[in-house]
Amino acid sequence: MFDSARQLGGEVRGSRFACFMDAMNAPEPDVIYISGARKHLIQRLGFQGGPDVVIEIVSRDSRHRDYHLKRDLYEDAGVTEYWIVDPRERMFTALHLENEKFVEMPVSSDGVFRSQA
Repeated sequence: MFDSARQLGGEVRGSRFACFMDAMNAPEPDVIYISGARKHLIQRLGFQGGPDVVIEIVSRDSRHRDYHLKRDLYEDAGVTEYWIVDPRERMFTALHLENEKFVEMPVSSDGVFRSQA
């Protein structure tokens, strides 16, 4: 993902980088991808709006937030893709925004996931 991001002119950021979704919400996802076309929204303290791709790694304490609260927040903010990595349950869920709603994206039969973002 990192090499592909650079080739596309995009940028990948890790945790402790806020995404200012609105006046009340500024989550710090585990990993985000920002396309080259939207890099101008990067500011010193974080990113203005929803990034192109958000990746959250579920912990015991974040399960409800990641699967429900953040899902709704990222959907409302127009995040193109939301990936949920759940190591405890050995699950990967990829959601893509279609008509302002997240829909689950398939993983191919050979176990490969291809991002649309």
